Amino acid sequence: MSVDEQIRETDGAVVSTTLGKLRGVSRNGVEIFRGIPYAAPPTGDRRFRAPAPAAGWSGIREAKAWPESCPQERRFDTGLLRWYRSAMTENEDCLYLNVFTPAPDGKKRPVMVWYHGGAFATGAGTAPGFEGSALARRGDVVVVTVNHRLNVFGYFHPGPDADDNFADSANAGMLDLVASLEWVRDNIAAFGGDPDSVTIFGESGGGGKVGRLLHMPAAKGLFHRAILQSSGLRSATPEQGSKAAAHLLEQFGWTPAEAAKLRDVPSDKLLAARLKTVDALGFDPFEPIPDGHNLPEAPFSEGAPEISAGIPIMIGTCNNEAYYLLIEQKGAFEMTREDAVGRIQALNNLEKAAAEEIYTLYDQKTPGNKPVDVYADVLTDQRFRMNSLRCARLKAEQGTAPAYLYRFTWNSPAQGGKYRAIHTIEVPFVFGTMDTATELVGTGPELGPLCDKVMGAWIAFARTGDPNAPGLPQWDPYDGETCGTMLLDIEPTFVQDPPGPELQALAGNGIRASLSRTV
Repeated sequence: MSVDEQIRETDGAVVSTTLGKLRGVSRNGVEIFRGIPYAAPPTGDRRFRAPAPAAGWSGIREAKAWPESCPQERRFDTGLLRWYRSAMTENEDCLYLNVFTPAPDGKKRPVMVWYHGGAFATGAGTAPGFEGSALARRGDVVVVTVNHRLNVFGYFHPGPDADDNFADSANAGMLDLVASLEWVRDNIAAFGGDPDSVTIFGESGGGGKVGRLLHMPAAKGLFHRAILQSSGLRSATPEQGSKAAAHLLEQFGWTPAEAAKLRDVPSDKLLAARLKTVDALGFDPFEPIPDGHNLPEAPFSEGAPEISAGIPIMIGTCNNEAYYLLIEQKGAFEMTREDAVGRIQALNNLEKAAAEEIYTLYDQKTPGNKPVDVYADVLTDQRFRMNSLRCARLKAEQGTAPAYLYRFTWNSPAQGGKYRAIHTIEVPFVFGTMDTATELVGTGPELGPLCDKVMGAWIAFARTGDPNAPGLPQWDPYDGETCGTMLLDIEPTFVQDPPGPELQALAGNGIRASLSRTV
């Protein structure tokens, strides 16, 4: 927060919730309430368990300070993505949310609940780019951002040999999100929001959280629209989760039957053990796992979820997502054609001829690309776009609520235009926080008009379940024949965009999003 913003911040309104009274701050026409507890601290004996109700308080609780985020590793701390991360301190006592509202006046405004990215391992709802004031003010909506359990604290699956207190540990972080939505249901009217008009939205891992909430019985009825931004929706299996848990426990000399001893391990040592397990396995299985009850199945594995059949979705990707995976790899941007083919072959366990075919098709798609650009296009489709197309198709086939597909195609001028429409680039335009992300989006007169179009579409969808908004051409729901897609750019266009031969080649070789951290 800048000095000017601090000067403009004054004591805000007092709001009564089911747990007690809160006083936030008032800034630039928005009332902000920070660090509101929506569940009890998941510490001590409550580690690995489903969230418990938060305790109430007497008097007025000050809701002026940002809450701490879940303990986590630090990844991708380049300037390009620093805006996406929180500078807050970390603590297992992290089950808090923040509310941004034009006024706590009883008016029934649409509610937008944001779940941050960072896979299921890192991140925080308090990152600078997720400050919800501009979105709340422009859309006359109530914005909620959420911190919750991550990595081993939120997703630990020791299997049937552990005691009954681990029955919910594989999806404790997802149950935190359900608890946050229950808080919204019970309290958001006091902040000027409508509990019967709730949109959940998230990007990257946040989109994965949204995708899983669409499948969770406990979340049914708690939200009414969903936006999935740049989500891979890959999923670890119960077997992979149990293998990871066993490896982590072995570092302490324990078996899964002794998993309860982990409740006494300091959080920094538990996090360090998790990272050793991830490095040893070569992928990160500490994420939501289909457990048969809290999360009955992997998201969109067999079809669009019946439990949320009536909920409209908006789903999409950025045009050049995968550059973020290559930013810190030494020499990645100097790779040769042979290097790129070798990476495609190794990542997907292909014959060289198949990898050559895929490279050639992608090279022909965009003549003049460098090998790194071709490889990034392959990764973008494999890890993000194929999933979005699949989810949109399955939702359209279900036929009970629309799916709207987009692709963010604006090329950032920052960094000499090197990263084009990279992963996360649409987020500051959704929140109107471009000033926090200048290393990613640059500066210039075109940012404001682009923000108006993007933010306008998200607000329209949250308000009506239809993203058509001023400044956009007609945006029709997706269907499997025309594959209508909104290309979000300075001049947005709506196109028919069926999968080309390059995507067909990926699918024909059985290529799907990989859990591997190697790219």
